[in-house]
Amino acid sequence: MNKHTDNDKREILHSKIISFFREELDSRYRIENLQKIPAIAKEGLLEGVTQEMIDRVKVFFREVLYPVGEDRYKRDRSVEKVMALLKNKLRLVSLLPALPGIVFRHGSALVTATQAGSEVLSAYRFSIKIEQEAAENLEEMCEEHGVEIETAAPIPSDLFRKAFSQVPRDWPEKMMDQLRELTTLSMHRGTIDATIEVMNLLKKALDSEKEKQAIEYALWVLYRLEAEVQHHSSATLKRLLRISELAEVEYIENLYSSASE
Repeated sequence: MNKHTDNDKREILHSKIISFFREELDSRYRIENLQKIPAIAKEGLLEGVTQEMIDRVKVFFREVLYPVGEDRYKRDRSVEKVMALLKNKLRLVSLLPALPGIVFRHGSALVTATQAGSEVLSAYRFSIKIEQEAAENLEEMCEEHGVEIETAAPIPSDLFRKAFSQVPRDWPEKMMDQLRELTTLSMHRGTIDATIEVMNLLKKALDSEKEKQAIEYALWVLYRLEAEVQHHSSATLKRLLRISELAEVEYIENLYSSASE
């Protein structure tokens, strides 16, 4: 078997893993399935909530964490470099000559701006790690069970779940925690505006095209998030985030519990 064939198989598995993640997300965010989650019912979180409201949150998570097509290729190792950059205040100051102006315009919101940018990329970093680990697990399971790895060949859903359940449990937990933290930060007045301005200035200052792609991804997420924050009241957004939190906790618990049986 040549290297090209191995790479083709890995790409097929990655695509199938992403499709699985998206299908599972679509399923668990249906109102009728959310109603079955005891914690959500106990808190009465679905009262007055429509499927359309749930779908907006679902689509945001789905497109941010599990993009398909060309969007997937914007993710690369530069994510790690840009995260390190956002935490390096001295280099940030050297790259952002307009920093005093940003402070004047955005004030205290600037304190959380780089944190928000880091949360975007950190959540995405975990999604990449989860995807890669699950794909490697799935490849081993397909070989073990004699399952053909072809674009048109189906893979049993129980193998997907088993492959996912062998990913370290704290990875999906941390991924969702960071995405929720990002959304919470965005509800602080001025945070998104400050973060977007910092990211745009960074993109202009950086020489690496790969680093710029990571910044562009963060900006895309921030613009999507801005639309969600503007669409919902603060109280509604908090409720939707709570629904999402409990749905993910239930899903992860069920997935890993069933795998250990």
